[in-house]
Amino acid sequence: MIKEFMSPDESNQDSQLFQLLALKEAIEEFDPKVISCLEKKDQMAAEHELTELCFQLLEIPEEDHLLIFRIYFTSLITEIIRRFTLRGRLQTAHLGNGLAIIAIVENWQTVAEFMSLIPWFIDKVIHDIIGCVALIEYTPTMGRILNLINENIEGSHLTLKWISEALEVSTSHLCNIFKTEMDETIGSYVNRRKIQEAAFDIKESRLTLTEIGEKYGFGSQSYFIRTFKRYMNTTPLKYKQQYFLTHVDAL
Repeated sequence: MIKEFMSPDESNQDSQLFQLLALKEAIEEFDPKVISCLEKKDQMAAEHELTELCFQLLEIPEEDHLLIFRIYFTSLITEIIRRFTLRGRLQTAHLGNGLAIIAIVENWQTVAEFMSLIPWFIDKVIHDIIGCVALIEYTPTMGRILNLINENIEGSHLTLKWISEALEVSTSHLCNIFKTEMDETIGSYVNRRKIQEAAFDIKESRLTLTEIGEKYGFGSQSYFIRTFKRYMNTTPLKYKQQYFLTHVDAL
């Protein structure tokens, strides 16, 4: 608990330092859980984790409550949008809906509002940002296809036959629709999306390259490497080394 880090006998400067450290530890503990639940669209679990974090945040000085709550809630939205950007999935609707939610959050005036509106906030993030497909850019049918692919990008089951059966259309009709609207074959698009997700995991997760290849259904490491190089112009290992080299230089 945050209060365990605080001592009334310390100087004001030391007390502020301990408060900041405690705040940092609380966010580091709960933030990955909140993000994970949001990405899985597990609304109840996300509400629970965010509520637990908010109770932790209540133990910082009262005059800082509103500012910290507002910063954290808006940072959740910007982090989700950042992840969409890194995965090559950001659409105008994601950004527009995210900014609309932030505008509402910015107008909340009390901690009680933040606490009581957690279910609303989680619902809006899941449905208006994470689950959003900008159908204005695609026909409704293409929106269904892209949403199905994005929802099932992990694993090896995302084949042309599986997609056609899930959408109850013939494989030939599916290929024609996709090629006409996307100017790309559905197989190429699926592989490209898998590699975008794999590249994100290389930078953001602790999974090994072998585990990442398996996660996205590549039958062998050599196939994963060839496919990665086709879309990223480098191997997974070189991509990882370059990212961490750049990241260390920036620190």
